[in-house]
Amino acid sequence: MAAASPASKAAASAAWKTAPLVSGVVASREALAPLAFGEAPRIGILGDSGTGKTEAARALVKDWITRVPSFALVLDDKELRARFEGQERRDLADLAAQPPAPEPRVLVLRGDVRRGVEVDPEEAAAWAWAMAARNRASLVVYDELTRAARNGRWLAGRDSLFPKTFGQGRAAGLSSIWGTQSPQDAPREPFEQSSVIYCFRLDGLGLNTLVDRNYVLDEGLAEVIRSLPGDELPPPERGYFVLLRRGRPWDGNVYRYSAS
Repeated sequence: MAAASPASKAAASAAWKTAPLVSGVVASREALAPLAFGEAPRIGILGDSGTGKTEAARALVKDWITRVPSFALVLDDKELRARFEGQERRDLADLAAQPPAPEPRVLVLRGDVRRGVEVDPEEAAAWAWAMAARNRASLVVYDELTRAARNGRWLAGRDSLFPKTFGQGRAAGLSSIWGTQSPQDAPREPFEQSSVIYCFRLDGLGLNTLVDRNYVLDEGLAEVIRSLPGDELPPPERGYFVLLRRGRPWDGNVYRYSAS
């Protein structure tokens, strides 16, 4: 195969610019649409590091809170400074010892970042199922799904509460937002059960996984995903993504939330 010309490479690198740019508010409306039917959305946020995934997750949490009179739980234990605003606790034991105030309704589990102690996703899933047992809806944000999986398999086994959240959570009111930089390492359940996936810039094995799992149906969309901007821009200028649904054609848009 002949090498691509400089002109063709330049066109490929700008492929995303040929699509209409639409407000992330519209993407939120699509992602949270199951709420209108009394069902809990499951939303994936995929892409390379530094592309704007956290900003999108924050926007989705804010939009979910405005629609649902209940609590959202965020696992935010990666950085010294919390990336989500809310009532901070170390873990669920700390949350039980210090019950949350009525507001704000975002509960941020921080683990012990300085000592490298992370929050157990299985505990977060148990919290969501306990909420369901009380007829309360919930949202859990699992920032990096692959901490609970390896080579596409759940570390806690398929019978644990964590994968059950994806398989049975829709009717029980368990909304989930899950993210990863490495889609190829994530199990099938989140892909098969997600309402939509926000896809930021991605290539290689990660993009191939989306093709294999029937989220990217044509090379034109794949080229757009490869070309989306990311950490080459200053943080306030990042955040471009496409909206994917399994087995359905791309809507032709690129989305972005306004920088806060």
